[in-house]
Amino acid sequence: MIKIIFIFCSFISFNVFASLPWTEAPDSYWSKGGVTMFAFDEKSESGKVSVAEISRDSSGNLTMFFNYFIINDGMRPVCNYNKTKDFNNEGQHVIEGTSVHKFNNQPVKMTGFCVGETEQTPPLVYFRPQTDEGLEFIVQQFKDRNSVTIETSLGGEFKKIKFTAKGFTKYWDSNNIEAL
Repeated sequence: MIKIIFIFCSFISFNVFASLPWTEAPDSYWSKGGVTMFAFDEKSESGKVSVAEISRDSSGNLTMFFNYFIINDGMRPVCNYNKTKDFNNEGQHVIEGTSVHKFNNQPVKMTGFCVGETEQTPPLVYFRPQTDEGLEFIVQQFKDRNSVTIETSLGGEFKKIKFTAKGFTKYWDSNNIEAL
């Protein structure tokens, strides 16, 4: 019986999230390194958040990260952190297999990471392009377009998200400088 209730509640919650419109967060600009999109249901005080950001990877290379998490919906974490897969004891692990995101309908292979929940943050997943070609394609889409639509395989909550590209080129180009 509990299993049936859980499935029913998950279905209801899924449908609420799937129908919520995405909104750009105030004070969220590419000039600050990234854009945050969110959808919030005032009745349940829960929502979903997606962030596209420009940052440096662990090797110091400029890249893009795409983060996804759910707020105040303890029934369905966006990922299940597994400490035994966390070889560096960083509170995160690589998600097995290759994920694919579509950027303006072009599939791009992505590497995913599951970050465990802390007292301050819910569990989240983030992805980065798996290949240099994938990164180059994504960057070019943000440079050439007014917006970029991202489709993920994470389910209804994050099925399709449209990010503004306004200001992207200036930030990318000013930060894409090789250190001497």
